[in-house]
Amino acid sequence: MTYRIDPRGAPAEGLRDALADRLDKAIAALEDWPKGLHEAIHDARKKFKKYRGALLLMRGVNRDVARGQNARIRDAARLLGDARDAAALVETATAIRDAAKDERERAILADLVDRLTARRDRLIEADEALEARMADVVSACREARSVVEALPQKGKRKRHISSIAAGYARTIRRGRDALKAASRSGEAEDFHELRKHVKYHGMHCELLAGLWPSVMDARMAEAKAAGDKLGEDHNLAALAEALAAENNIPVPARAAIDEIIAAHSAGWRSDGLAAASRLFAGDAQATAQWVVELFEAASGEQEGGTDRALTET
Repeated sequence: MTYRIDPRGAPAEGLRDALADRLDKAIAALEDWPKGLHEAIHDARKKFKKYRGALLLMRGVNRDVARGQNARIRDAARLLGDARDAAALVETATAIRDAAKDERERAILADLVDRLTARRDRLIEADEALEARMADVVSACREARSVVEALPQKGKRKRHISSIAAGYARTIRRGRDALKAASRSGEAEDFHELRKHVKYHGMHCELLAGLWPSVMDARMAEAKAAGDKLGEDHNLAALAEALAAENNIPVPARAAIDEIIAAHSAGWRSDGLAAASRLFAGDAQATAQWVVELFEAASGEQEGGTDRALTET
């Protein structure tokens, strides 16, 4: 199984297999720890995001299951949030340290990395229930897996295609709304919302890459570029919030860190907005029809076949 829907097969079956694949990989990460505890949690949370992204395409196919599964995995991921968030702060501080413009800046940021690393390790060591919560998350994944396995696989192909196309277009429409909000407000919360829709759209392009690989691969690359920039900005906002609660950082060092964060954030936001603008350009409703026609062309349902669908959209 892979995170991709075969456009010639049953769409509901493809979605089911993609959902099952993400759950299986999340379970493996949390049980095996192939790269250590921190990486296991990080890897599992990434799988959960892709799982929830696929559920957005399932809403029209089975709304009740999609909503229930989204809540189940969202709540499971939150059980691992504190540990992952502490590790993410270390990664963000390390990234801006490595990009330091001079030795003074590097020294200030190196001290910050050391502080955050010690904080992360203290949190992990003090969290005696972390491994038990990881086991609870695995149990939640197995329960979700049983629901996914029971989903119907066949029938109602045209309705399922229409529902998937509507979900694809809905994310574009919501992404465009989030883009406008972030551009107007400049608030970290609005940029975070934009990032979520960018990431979800990239996931949908991955799921539907079989419809037109070269086009979907290009959109995936654009979504990754935008998501990475907006993700770095989100991480900086979280870092700034964490530093606001720290009382033992010297005032000159804090001022320097604030300036560094502001400078990096401005660049990443600018690049992220530009990429998101390209990604969410165009008419969402026309995009939904485009997806339907590509499904039809892949299965030979459209008169003229694949070539006609590709040249007319």
